Amino acid sequence: MASPVSAEASRVLSALGHDPADVDLLVARTGLPVAGLTAALVELELAGRVEHRDGRYARLA
Repeated sequence: MASPVSAEASRVLSALGHDPADVDLLVARTGLPVAGLTAALVELELAGRVEHRDGRYARLA
């Protein structure tokens, strides 16, 4: 079972969908400030839920 994440991280995960997205697109989709989005992305990376590649973030299965 996936480890629980914060509300912001859950929001980012939902905004990611199945296609990789860059920070600008995720800011537009979530409405989070860049600092909040970055913190959520780090949380998701540490939890093994997303990965950063080629300047974009991708959801892991």
